[in-house]
Amino acid sequence: MAHKENIIHRDLKPTNILLFKENELKLCDLGISTVCATDDGGTEDKDPIPIYNSKTDVFSLGLILFELFVWKPIPELNLIFNNYRAGN
Repeated sequence: MAHKENIIHRDLKPTNILLFKENELKLCDLGISTVCATDDGGTEDKDPIPIYNSKTDVFSLGLILFELFVWKPIPELNLIFNNYRAGN
């Protein structure tokens, strides 16, 4: 829903996803959310720097799905996630 309103969450992680009622999820902690970049490179509020788009949240969602479906010990998960975040 946030992407339909051109809002990028930027802090998706398991602790920011709440289960609300049966089969309904809600996102919380929108403290660092921002307006989505437009096709001309700016944002809807005309702030050209920094530029975020939906790919920012999709990458985080991929990490969350990995964490949900692949069991690893916590130290190993931390190493894997830090390598992903660093672009390795």
